[in-house]
Amino acid sequence: MNVWLMENRSQAGEWFGGVLRAERTALTLIPNPTQLGREFQQATPDLILISESHPRRDAALSVADEAGYVLSGIFRPHDKPKFLYHWRIRVGAQKPPLALLRKLGESWETRGAEASVHERYRKLLNRVSDGILELDAQDLIRWSNTSLQKSLAVDDLVGLSLEQIVKPSDVAQLRMLRRQHSAGVVAAVPVSLVNGQMVELDPNLRLSKDGSVLGSSLVLRGIRNTQESDRGRELFVLYTVATLLSQAASVDQALETVLQRSIELMDLAAAGAWLDEGPYGNSPGLDLEENVREIIGDLCRKTMQDRKSLIYRHLNKENEGPLQVLRESGVLGLAIVPLQVQGRPTGCLWFVSTDPGHFSREVVSLLISLSIPMAVAIDNFRHVAEELQEEASRRQFYRDALQAVTRGKLFLCEPAEFEEVWSQAGVSAGERPIRSYADVPDLRHFVEKTLGAEGFTEERCHDMALCATEAAGNVVKHAESGRLEIRVIDEDAFILIEDKGPGISFSNLPNAVLTAGYSTAPSLGMGYSILLEMADSLYLCTHPGGTSVMLKITRKVVDPLEAFAAFELL
Repeated sequence: MNVWLMENRSQAGEWFGGVLRAERTALTLIPNPTQLGREFQQATPDLILISESHPRRDAALSVADEAGYVLSGIFRPHDKPKFLYHWRIRVGAQKPPLALLRKLGESWETRGAEASVHERYRKLLNRVSDGILELDAQDLIRWSNTSLQKSLAVDDLVGLSLEQIVKPSDVAQLRMLRRQHSAGVVAAVPVSLVNGQMVELDPNLRLSKDGSVLGSSLVLRGIRNTQESDRGRELFVLYTVATLLSQAASVDQALETVLQRSIELMDLAAAGAWLDEGPYGNSPGLDLEENVREIIGDLCRKTMQDRKSLIYRHLNKENEGPLQVLRESGVLGLAIVPLQVQGRPTGCLWFVSTDPGHFSREVVSLLISLSIPMAVAIDNFRHVAEELQEEASRRQFYRDALQAVTRGKLFLCEPAEFEEVWSQAGVSAGERPIRSYADVPDLRHFVEKTLGAEGFTEERCHDMALCATEAAGNVVKHAESGRLEIRVIDEDAFILIEDKGPGISFSNLPNAVLTAGYSTAPSLGMGYSILLEMADSLYLCTHPGGTSVMLKITRKVVDPLEAFAAFELL
């Protein structure tokens, strides 16, 4: 238990500290109401004690009341009868603090009409069938009603975190919910408790004046298989599946999460998918024998051809060969729903039940409703994959074509490839920012001076300074900012010019790189023909976040006459 004490007398503070240490209770001294408000943002106490003699007593009581500590009273210690304190306790966490106060002295609750109403509310909440929780700012449980305790078979949940009573797979869902709360978004989410029960978690936040979260009250609505809640269950399942699909990043993830959650929400034995005339991934749920999967596969192919749902509600009434095999394996209900986009079949979903009659008309309607967003999601994922593959093929074509046309001097790189070459380019010899045309003369001088100091000829230094001028001019013209850096290793020097512009469109690459004087708004424009002519190699990496150009030059210049040095004159 955690007690906060606001006291202006050091003697009283020391006495309380000693007494509470003996009771194994943590004590936090609060100097003033402002500090009290700030502490609420970090933790939630069980009991607040405010000295009657404190000069800012009324302001502190107001802060405590605003934080939800509406149960109030007066306390006088047995050993220090001259000490008098106002206490505040939050509804739902009053039993341990009140027991402590009764043990240490006399306590009088200021019972107005509101206090008795709170007590009646607490008793009513224990009769509600849904679970109810009170949490502090760190999502620690301060109170839970009887229904939730019985559901989890736990006598007391106080002190546990919310993450400890849900399945590990849903912890990320809770953390996402907390991030949404910080952004001001409050919405109900589905989670699974540790006992396997699926509930809808509906939060109600308690906020301070500055908008920070002081804690929350949660309603955990259970899913009941009754006629009265069938419609609510259907909406809940559809909402859950839609949420999962919106978070999925691939066909694999979408199918795996949706099928697994369908099994949990609808109490099915197993589920799976067939796409493009074949099984897709592992089917969660009941472990089925290979011959059973083959029979389901044959039925899936038939469903895809007919484009109509295939439903067997009571397989214990079927005597046909393959269906008898299903029945003998424990499958007593089977539903296969086609996946279609604009009338075009893309696959099907299958669901298995060990309960005859499980696939009622309402359940089948729900499965068909699930198949619609699932089919659209699969089609979208495939479209994106095709676009990415087409983009990759187009990039590879440009890489090969540009390298061939430039006789191996130009290398069109992906970011990781470019970074690998640059990481092996040796030690930095200095760098300069590129912000405006006024920086260009300094860049030219920097390149000439740096390369000259590294032993490059005057002609090579002049050539590279011209390249730097061209590249820097393009950065100023088409990008927000950039930089130039030189690295040297052995006989080679590398000059990097990078910017934070829009990049070069692949459709403009051939002209932008090979045509002198070519320029478009979304490209870096003129200069590449000069760079290609004067550098030994040119590495180019461009994307919507910017463009990087790396020039490689070699210190040694080969004399064409050296090619004849080894020949003997006849």
